[in-house]
Amino acid sequence: MISLVSLHWKRTENTHLIVDGLKNHPLISEVIVWNNNSETHLKCSEGIRVVNSSDDFGLNTRFAAALLAANDCILTVDDDIFPHKDTVSELFRCWQDEPDVLHTLHGRAPTQENTYAVDVLASGDYAEAEISLTRCTMYHKQHASRYFLIQPQVRDREHSTPNNGEDIILSYIARSISGKMNRVYSFSSSELHAPHAIHHRSGHREYRTHLMRRCQKFFKLQS
Repeated sequence: MISLVSLHWKRTENTHLIVDGLKNHPLISEVIVWNNNSETHLKCSEGIRVVNSSDDFGLNTRFAAALLAANDCILTVDDDIFPHKDTVSELFRCWQDEPDVLHTLHGRAPTQENTYAVDVLASGDYAEAEISLTRCTMYHKQHASRYFLIQPQVRDREHSTPNNGEDIILSYIARSISGKMNRVYSFSSSELHAPHAIHHRSGHREYRTHLMRRCQKFFKLQS
């Protein structure tokens, strides 16, 4: 079975749409929502596990929530995308075949100059990607556990933010365990209204290039 994990900040309507729309999926046995907005006490429908944080601990909390899950199969869904029910089923089928690999709807690859990054689009059944965005990604819970061991070693004090790059670190962790590239699929989903997007912030691409290169060096992995 699948544990669905989602983070909440300010897109409350999106969060309710996602968890209420997926909680009854026959393969999803639990839903965990981590609320990082201390100004909002989030309440969800019956059966949804909600962690209302006293502070904003950043995107790392998606993996803290995963460690609370009962299942090995984790599906993270950001609050700006709604994966269709058939997509959840297809991702699970792919995950069962390769549980050590990240299975995602959005992948990125370094440019020829090894900067961040170009889109990886699935052609045919899937495509291979060095980096899997965690917008909608299915992975094994062991990767979340390993994340907290590796993350302090690959970030540095001068260039560090709790709200950027966790997907890059997770991608290289999975690659180091599986020995394979991560998988990108063209399964269907709906885009949701997304104010406060991180990728609009100044220095976003530069920071992700910096972190990507540190991960490549740490794991000795590069396309």
